[in-house]
Amino acid sequence: MLGLRILSLILSHRSQTASEIQVKLAELGMERDLRSVQRQLSTLAEEFRLEVDDSSKPYRYKWGRDSVKFTLPNFTPAEALVLSLARSMLKDLLPSKEARELDTVFGHAEGALSAGGGSSSKARAWLDKVRIVPRSQPLLPPLVAVDVFERVSEALYEDRVLAIDYEKPFDAVESRRVGPLGIAKQGNNLYLVAYCFRARDVRHFALHRIRSAFVSMDTFVRPVGFKFDFDKYVAAAGFNFSRGEMIRLHFWIEQNHGFHLTETPLSMDQVMTLDEEEGWYKVSATVPDSEVLRQWLAGFGDMVQGVRRVKIKK
Repeated sequence: MLGLRILSLILSHRSQTASEIQVKLAELGMERDLRSVQRQLSTLAEEFRLEVDDSSKPYRYKWGRDSVKFTLPNFTPAEALVLSLARSMLKDLLPSKEARELDTVFGHAEGALSAGGGSSSKARAWLDKVRIVPRSQPLLPPLVAVDVFERVSEALYEDRVLAIDYEKPFDAVESRRVGPLGIAKQGNNLYLVAYCFRARDVRHFALHRIRSAFVSMDTFVRPVGFKFDFDKYVAAAGFNFSRGEMIRLHFWIEQNHGFHLTETPLSMDQVMTLDEEEGWYKVSATVPDSEVLRQWLAGFGDMVQGVRRVKIKK
């Protein structure tokens, strides 16, 4: 964001010092110390081949004849708003390299919202009016090593074999060679879904438990006859602590506690009937049998009664 804004302030017809640019940044509401501006200018001068007058201090900077051409995209307020929201919601799901390449675009989108008036100011205010609220107790995300995420995303993006050192809970670190299949985010946790060559099956690995990762030059070649549907894996077995067995679930739930199921059903074939005299709903739905489902039901305590699970034959 800082580098983008500095680039927009550099002139081609007149050179400027870091102090002059620092003043202009402050006028735009970006207070930065002089040393930070000087460091950023030094980096930008090398990357964009800016013309630098270093014959005396302070150094002066401007766009030169041989500078790398740089054009700021002209975002509408709506486009800038969408990009700003996308950055906050998708930051963990973008490949590291591509995310860095998009920093300039995202930065300009945020700059377009903060610098303009009228529609831009209203769009900027929208960012302060919307929030994603967790349904359960919020927890801080586990720490994922930056180099681990970069190498995992690179291997997944390039379809290359990944060598990892993985630490299971309460267990020793194990070395694995895996074929990356996808990244999934569940709550605050990120998981690598991968084909484990040694076990010959699909498993998922919490990124914060990967102690080291190395991207092989070997392309991930799927075994003969191997098929994988990421959506089915996530929905049926992967993250619900389930083996993918489907059941017909039946239970009674107290009216006030069960009303939300009339708006957000358990499944497309859910059936609910209300016993108005007793004040309880009778519910039935086809769902994967999982530990998450059992924990969800147990969370209602005595407000859920008569639970029955009928296994569906394949």
